[in-house]
Amino acid sequence: MAQTANIAIPARFSFRPYRARWEPCWAEILGWYEKPEPRTSLGIWASPTARILKGDPEFEKRSNSEKVLVSVSVPSAEDIESGSALLRLYLGSPIYTVAINRMDIPVDVLLLHEDRKSTPDISGREFPVLAFPSRIFEDTLILLRDEMKAPNMDAWEMRNEFMALQKDAWELSAFLNRWGLWDGGRGYETGIGSGMSPYGFVLAFPHLIWEKRDRFIKGLAGKPTGWLKSASLLSFTQSSQPPYFSMERSYCESAIEATISIDHLRNLKYRICKLKDCQKPYQVKTKQPRMYCSTKCAHLANVRKLRAQKKKAESKQKGAKRNAKG
Repeated sequence: MAQTANIAIPARFSFRPYRARWEPCWAEILGWYEKPEPRTSLGIWASPTARILKGDPEFEKRSNSEKVLVSVSVPSAEDIESGSALLRLYLGSPIYTVAINRMDIPVDVLLLHEDRKSTPDISGREFPVLAFPSRIFEDTLILLRDEMKAPNMDAWEMRNEFMALQKDAWELSAFLNRWGLWDGGRGYETGIGSGMSPYGFVLAFPHLIWEKRDRFIKGLAGKPTGWLKSASLLSFTQSSQPPYFSMERSYCESAIEATISIDHLRNLKYRICKLKDCQKPYQVKTKQPRMYCSTKCAHLANVRKLRAQKKKAESKQKGAKRNAKG
């Protein structure tokens, strides 16, 4: 009878992020985007975002092709490098006009049912974005070099910090300034046949990053099979030196995804904190039941429970007194 056995293969995982300096900005919608003829002054539109919207398939089909014209004020790379924030305050930052996919706009800013026919005028609406201006993005093909990478950093520490962030664009920019580029996209692409070079910056959309975090939390606390079927494959490179197999990630998104897959392969268990204000994932290290990620959250939940019980008891007493007088 054939025998099977689980084996553990040693491998090295490293996280060397690309250094970045993100600036929170506001994007203002100018209107629906009409694709220009080649070689116009715009010549830029966003690439479709690989997201699945639950609901009307016709909306999903439409939103993959619909684009919106927005203006965004992005400081120059020179201003960022020189740290001339005071000068930008008085003179302002250059304003760029770009077209982005409507799926990259928060649904509370551009509602799902709105389209060119039902809502022709959508101008004046604003939403936060993050911009990283740098000369390296002025080329059509971005070639990020190894010398732009930071030394090896702890991806699990980065993941824990990300899970604890408040949903705030400024806090998110501070996080990314410590850790680097979120993913490998620009937020826009050079228009085909436009003959123009792209602008020297990339855009990141906070609400899409928060959506990713929700997926990461569910995946970390969920069943390994469900996560491993949907996550990117762990690709290794082989070398002639021990441990012979290694894997490197340089973007925060892909590094977090890899750490979750690795933790599932190591059979680590996670749960989600029951405190509504928190809901961070935490590792289960004992067999004893535990509902909160920390003693602080457990204490806060207990205080709220006692206050609610006290309020309920006082309400019953007042009702009993009113009934007695009646």
